[in-house]
Amino acid sequence: RSLTSNIQMDRLQVEGGDSLVYQSMTGFQLGPGMRTWSQEFNLISPEGKKIDWLVGLYKNDRHTELHLNIPFGIGPIGGPALNCGWQYNSSWTPCPTSLVPGLPRFFWNSVDEVIHQAVYGQVNFHFTDKWELTLEGRHNEDDNRQTRATFLGATTAPTASNTVVCQGNIEGQIYYCPPPGYPELTANLAPYVAKDNLPTYKVGVNWEPGGGNFIYAFYARGYKAAQSVLAGLPLIHEEIVDDYEIGWKGTLRPGLYAEFGVYSMDYQDMQLGVFATSAAEGR
Repeated sequence: RSLTSNIQMDRLQVEGGDSLVYQSMTGFQLGPGMRTWSQEFNLISPEGKKIDWLVGLYKNDRHTELHLNIPFGIGPIGGPALNCGWQYNSSWTPCPTSLVPGLPRFFWNSVDEVIHQAVYGQVNFHFTDKWELTLEGRHNEDDNRQTRATFLGATTAPTASNTVVCQGNIEGQIYYCPPPGYPELTANLAPYVAKDNLPTYKVGVNWEPGGGNFIYAFYARGYKAAQSVLAGLPLIHEEIVDDYEIGWKGTLRPGLYAEFGVYSMDYQDMQLGVFATSAAEGR
């Protein structure tokens, strides 16, 4: 069995207006290199045997480009305030598409490469018509790599000493990094990498005593992969969960189905995003 998927997307977001807020027509672009593809292969045993099994290979590859080229609506002291974009009366005033002297801009280019791949297998032992033992195992490998080029505060067009085009440049648009020596350049061009190499597994017993009843018990381990972060931020490690469960499913009478289960989950290293209302709260 083979399962294949491929997704490509290009998102262009345009904002601006109210006489003070301005973003260029290409201020936010997700893509054009936004694509995700996955491939899975399974080899499955014939049915109706005492032992049945499945082995498989899986890979998911995501490539994401994000481009920002955003001028601020009000320049520094003495700088211009652009009155363009959508106005309060619903009219549209064209905005400049190049750098405006004295008006700071925010440049951001990032490229994400995220790969998840695994090899796995499952074996079911049918001891009798009523008892079954299931064993499952999976070896997971994850690689989350992020490259960013960020610069804030350019007030003039690029010069001979400032001509480094950021990675992922959109043709025809201005995406320039600062010249060598700027801390923003040296800090943000380095890739941020998060890698995992982790096994997961499951052991379970199933019993069908008859009368439409199904009783099961299992132990399973799962996880959530780590993620790359900005330099200096706390690392986002993998999260691991161990699940112990026992339950019953059955048909009480024709048309009436019920199930009951009890489980205990041990969740290790859960990490949550929070909204800090002040810098004093830390990260």
